[in-house]
Amino acid sequence: MLKDQLQLTKAQAWADIKEAHRHKNKKYIMSAQAIGLETLELGNQKQEALKLYYKGIYGYIPKSLMDDYEFRSLQSFIGGTYEFIVTEAFETEGQKLFLGDRKTALEVQAEKFWKTAKVAQEYEAFVSGVDRYNIYLMIQGVRIRMEKIDYSHEYYSDIQEVVFIGDTFNVRITEIDQENKKVEVSRKLLEMDPTDYLSEYKRGGSYLGKIVNIDIDAGVFVRLEPHGLTGLATFPASTLGEMVKVGQQVNFKVTQVLESKGHIRGIVIIPRAGQLNKARGRVNGR
Repeated sequence: MLKDQLQLTKAQAWADIKEAHRHKNKKYIMSAQAIGLETLELGNQKQEALKLYYKGIYGYIPKSLMDDYEFRSLQSFIGGTYEFIVTEAFETEGQKLFLGDRKTALEVQAEKFWKTAKVAQEYEAFVSGVDRYNIYLMIQGVRIRMEKIDYSHEYYSDIQEVVFIGDTFNVRITEIDQENKKVEVSRKLLEMDPTDYLSEYKRGGSYLGKIVNIDIDAGVFVRLEPHGLTGLATFPASTLGEMVKVGQQVNFKVTQVLESKGHIRGIVIIPRAGQLNKARGRVNGR
């Protein structure tokens, strides 16, 4: 019974693929998950290709038809779901296969995007590149550069440590320039804003935190529990900065709460640092 159902599903999937192939000139877009990576022989050439799985039918998107962007490898794309136009549907050695063209599908999506996109709309974004300060996204076939400051309320010194090619996440459009075909987006706007909880931190109070960045000029950036608000502290005077390090758990004593600016300032206190200094003194003094 189960086998019959699987065969029926596979037959319907092949009918979908054949129909999409017949209407390829009308830019009929399908989507499927990439489940692997293989070397595909296209004529006299061999090319890396994503292997797709569509309801029991396997297909391929050659590397040259993935995007205009030059990818070193397609390894990071495995596991994602991608849109494509069916360019070939054929049988070989008793197996039904298809070839997909994602590049053209992206062009079709881009045309639709510029006709319908509006400020405040949300879209799923695909990460096609990332450097220390920027994330390069693909949204409905449109390339967008998003600065790392728009990724999250949480501070990251190097965004490459948390965002990778092939990742997907939702963003909100903040600005559209139809004439020059430019768009700005933010992921941060979809997050809870930690500064909404500034009032929970009192001047003179000490709170649990973790050091997320150390800047010789600015000071020590501490993410405070439980809402992830980032405070800025001076270096601990008693240790001259020798004991502080990124990832270290500390206490953050609040000296200023600037609600109008959404900022919090304070002092880093390292628990038991005084005891350690006294112990060192005893050892040195003997």
